[in-house]
Amino acid sequence: MKCELLTFTETLIFSIKAGRPLSSTLESIKQNDPNFFSKNKIFNCDEYDPKHTMSYELTLIINRGLAGLPILKTLEDFHARALEKIDFMIDEHSKKAPFLAMIPLFVFQVPSLLLLFFYPLIDQFLSEIGQ
Repeated sequence: MKCELLTFTETLIFSIKAGRPLSSTLESIKQNDPNFFSKNKIFNCDEYDPKHTMSYELTLIINRGLAGLPILKTLEDFHARALEKIDFMIDEHSKKAPFLAMIPLFVFQVPSLLLLFFYPLIDQFLSEIGQ
C-alpha cells in the first residue's frame, strides 16, 4: 500500500541528510507530480481541517525549514508519529474485519442453510394441507 505522506517525509529526510536544500527537494517533487501539493492539502493552510492535522503540522515544519531553521529532528519525529498513527489505524481495521466478514455469512449462507434444514418439515406440512 502506498502512503504518500510517509513517502514524502522519507524523501525530505533523505534529501536533508544528503545535504540538498529543502527548496530544491520540494521543486523536484513538484516537477515529478505537479498535483501532489494540492491533492494532499500540503501548503493549503487556509483550508485547515482538524481531519488533516498531520498535513497541517507537516506544512508548519516545512515552512520553518524554508525560513532557514533546522527541521531534521522535527521531521524525523513527525515521521515516527505518522508511522505509529498508521499502525494504530491498521490495528483498528483488522479488529473490525471478523465482524464485517460475518455480514455476508448471515445474508447469504444462513438463509440457504435454514432452507436446507427445514425443507423436509415445510414439505411435510404442505403435503398434509394438500390432502
